[in-house]
Amino acid sequence: NLKNNPNNKIIKYNANILLAEDNLTNQKLVKTLLLKHDLNVFIADNGEIALNEYKEKGFGYYDLILLDIHMPIMDGLQTITSILEIEKDQKEKSNIVALTADAIKTHQQAYLEIGFNDFLAKPIEKNKFDSTLYKYLKDKIKSDEDSNFINNFKKEEINDIHSMNGIGLHEIK
Repeated sequence: NLKNNPNNKIIKYNANILLAEDNLTNQKLVKTLLLKHDLNVFIADNGEIALNEYKEKGFGYYDLILLDIHMPIMDGLQTITSILEIEKDQKEKSNIVALTADAIKTHQQAYLEIGFNDFLAKPIEKNKFDSTLYKYLKDKIKSDEDSNFINNFKKEEINDIHSMNGIGLHEIK
């Protein structure tokens, strides 16, 4: 439970995320939020690219799929319909969250009825985003030992990079 998270510590996950978003600013924002949690992220500029990536990697590779509703070529609704068709004989289904600027309750309910597990309204609110990650990835949380190893490795790697460039490193969180 996120309420039991002391000091609002950033939870690190061992998971793969497929993000389908056509807006470059939104891509950067969501990617930044995801990388803070040590998540592996594949970004698709539209639903067709996302669907092809999903097919290539196969069911179960992506622990969470974030789909923008309004995208060119293939929108989020067409994409989820195709994914659900592929998964129709599976006992379990992919966790798919709609990303939408559409705050109308009836539309949000329609997204759930279509097959989305959840939705996140844009602009994205960080606490809601973090809660959504936790909801779908809580069984993918890295142990403290894993996180400490990874954080120490990243600090050493960043120290090496900064020392090569002659730049002092003051603080890494």
